[in-house]
Amino acid sequence: MILTRLASSLAAIALLLLPSFALGQQPKAEETKDTVTELAKKGYAQFVNAVSKTDLLDKVASGDVTVIAPNDKAFSGLSKAQLDALLADKEKLTAFLGHHIIEGKHTISSMKKAEVKTLSGSSVQVIVKDGQFTIGTARIVRSDLATTNGMVHGTDQFLQMP
Repeated sequence: MILTRLASSLAAIALLLLPSFALGQQPKAEETKDTVTELAKKGYAQFVNAVSKTDLLDKVASGDVTVIAPNDKAFSGLSKAQLDALLADKEKLTAFLGHHIIEGKHTISSMKKAEVKTLSGSSVQVIVKDGQFTIGTARIVRSDLATTNGMVHGTDQFLQMP
C-alpha cells in the first residue's frame, strides 16, 4: 500500500514537472511565430502569397520589420485579371508591397507620433479619426500583433502609393 501511494505520488509529481508541450500544449515561447507564419494564419495568406513572389520574402520572414498587411478581403476586391497582372510584374509588385513594409518594430502608437519610411522609400503615418486608426484610406483592423521578428498591423485595403 505504501508503495502504491508512493508510485501515485511520484506519478503526480512527474506530471506537474513535465513541460506543457508534453501534454499536447504549446509552450509559451512557441506561441509567437515569425511574421510570415502569423500573417498566413491570421487572414493574410494572399499577402504572404504576393510577398513570396518577390525578393521581400526573406526580409519579412527573418528581418526586424513592421508589416502593414492588407487582409485577404482587400485582395478579394481585385479582379482576377488585376491580381494576375500585379503578381506577374515582379518589379511593380516589389515596389507596391515594399510600401507596406517598414524597417524595425513599430507599434500603432509609435506610428501615430511620426511618419515612418517604408522599404519603397515612401512615408506613412497612422492617423486617428473618429476613434479609428487609419493609414491614408486604409483602416487598421488588427494592430500590434507582435511576432518573433517584427510587428504586424492588418488593414482592410491596400495602402495607396504616393
